[in-house]
Amino acid sequence: MKVWAAVVLFVLSLLLLLFSAATLYYNAWITLFLQIIALLLGIAMISKSEKRTSVKALGIITTVFSGLALFNTLTVIATALVVLSALSSHGASSQCFVTAQAPSTFKLGYWQIGISAPEEGRYVYYQGSYYKAPPGYKVIMFKVRATNLDQDSHYFIASWSLITEDGMSYGEATLLKLNFLFEERVASALVYEPLSALQQVPPGASVEGTVMFVIPSNATPKTLYLSVTEGLNRCKAEIAIQ
Repeated sequence: MKVWAAVVLFVLSLLLLLFSAATLYYNAWITLFLQIIALLLGIAMISKSEKRTSVKALGIITTVFSGLALFNTLTVIATALVVLSALSSHGASSQCFVTAQAPSTFKLGYWQIGISAPEEGRYVYYQGSYYKAPPGYKVIMFKVRATNLDQDSHYFIASWSLITEDGMSYGEATLLKLNFLFEERVASALVYEPLSALQQVPPGASVEGTVMFVIPSNATPKTLYLSVTEGLNRCKAEIAIQ
């Protein structure tokens, strides 16, 4: 393998690893796929080095970095499985279905959940960067605060869906649904702070963040559905949007 080809593969591997780090908490399977590709590129560089020390060195560096990243991802997945296993040991609460309105505060299973009225816009701000909804779409965002009412620590593992007036259903969106803006600042951008399912919440403590949806510009939000893991059960809330 030529040195220039090894350099190209090395840079490509680094880009794959950087992108995989950004997707870890959104889709672990994409992260694993990207890291495995980077690992295979590193192994290919080593096997095709043809006694070229520089090529072999780049291959070893790529393989080590990819292996460490892959180990980290597998650790996160294993932790999540342990969390789900631990949750299964708890009994289910009698309040496993409630109806509410946004904005409001209500009890659902182990949690007291406060949810804001929806915010609407086209631009999103997240950790120093700005994003924009695709043409013909807009962003709907809710602020959420979940307080643990139980005597044990729990992970707030939730899934969300939004129903619009025309009956269409939309799942929770991530930044991958938006277009990244280069060197552009928007004062009116909505601040995105995703809720973490990997943060253990002690008794009486809270976890805060936002839930984001990307829907057509002419759509009107009607109902928000929330499903929270509690032991082997899913506690659900139907939240009417005022």
